[in-house]
Parts: sequence; C-alpha cells; structure tokens
Amino acid sequence: MVKIDLYKKFGYVNIDLITRLIDLFYDNPGSYINYDELSSELKVSKKTLLLHIYYLEFAYVIRKIHNYRPNTRTVTRKLQRI
Repeated sequence: MVKIDLYKKFGYVNIDLITRLIDLFYDNPGSYINYDELSSELKVSKKTLLLHIYYLEFAYVIRKIHNYRPNTRTVTRKLQRI
C-alpha cells in the first residue's frame, strides 16, 4: 500500500528499491547506515538511495535517529541509525 501511495505522491519511485530498503531496515533495526556502502551494495547511485530513504521517512515507514552530542558538529559527522 505504501508503495502505491508513494508512486502517486512523487511520480517515479523504484518499487524494487523501496521493497529492498524496507526489508533491510526492518531486519536490522537500529543499525548504522553508511550511504556509500549501501548504494554500492544495492547498485544504485547515492542520490537515488537518499531520495528513496526520504520517501520512506515521508511515509513514516522509517525514522532516522541522530546521535546525541552536546556539540552539533560532532552529531553531523557521526553515522545515523535507522
């Protein structure tokens, strides 16, 4: 259902990539995300990967969790969790 709604909202959505990302994130909750490694593993560009992760966030399927650090510069350098 989410896949159809995303297609209606954003136009072009790679349904296969969305399905693989959902399976990956739900099988390994709380894992660190390295976008470069994940994009090469899924054989898509980093831009496409980030766009489809944004789609999943928009649909409230996943949520990024940032590391808590008092210094905001440190937070932006650390890997994010999904």
